Amino acid sequence: MATPTVPASTVAPDKTRKARTSKVPADEGKADKFKRLASSRTSEALSTIKGIGNLANKASYDYEDAQVTRILAALRMEVNALEDAFKGSKPNAGFSL
Repeated sequence: MATPTVPASTVAPDKTRKARTSKVPADEGKADKFKRLASSRTSEALSTIKGIGNLANKASYDYEDAQVTRILAALRMEVNALEDAFKGSKPNAGFSL
């Protein structure tokens, strides 16, 4: 039985990753790598949070207080987990007395 052929125009193009354009020194130490990545990732996180803050514009968006509460709780939870990670603490397994 012959295998049907698919016209080239219907085949998805090869999805390859873009090569990194940033030049990272081959001899970059751990402290320098931390500074570079922390600066970049923190700037990106702050920009994203500011974008979330833009959603507070009542002229452009309708939302309920419960939605805002959920957003803020999720952000606080991640910041707390971040602090715990830097302190070397284990993730919070939940509440107990």
